[in-house]
Amino acid sequence: MPAPREPSRPERAKILITVKTYPLLSSTHTETVCTAGLRENGRWVRIYPISYRYLDKAQRFQKYQWIEAKIVRDIRDPRPESHKLAGKIKLLSHLDSKNEWEKRKKLVLGKVYHRLGTLIEEARDTSIGTSLAVFKPKRIIGFTLERENPKKNHTRKRRALMRRLSREDADRL
Repeated sequence: MPAPREPSRPERAKILITVKTYPLLSSTHTETVCTAGLRENGRWVRIYPISYRYLDKAQRFQKYQWIEAKIVRDIRDPRPESHKLAGKIKLLSHLDSKNEWEKRKKLVLGKVYHRLGTLIEEARDTSIGTSLAVFKPKRIIGFTLERENPKKNHTRKRRALMRRLSREDADRL
């Protein structure tokens, strides 16, 4: 079913955080991380933006930690899993990796795609719109790691934003 495009009411959700991206500079939100996880029923949810660095320490979650938060559907993003925070984050229990990730596997491996074609079809189908999933390829043919030149992608605007962030961090200490 497609995600509603009209504003939705905030809902309280319990989410197991499984994805936390590297922080990105943003002129709108200063610095953000995109975070994703699974609800108790196994459905994926994306939470963006989160200015993780600026969260109170009592709200800074780890990967594989349950959180509880009010979230609201992000109507600017057509992906059905996309939400925004609508309140504070409450930290709950952390799932350990004992017994070869037994507790984590139960949730994360609930629905696994083995055919990339199926996943792509669901992503293109506007009535489904899958944009977060677990994919396990039959085999990996190759892997290439390319190092990024940090100076190459730092425009004048980004450098100014980085200096501002550094000053704000210094002021907070």
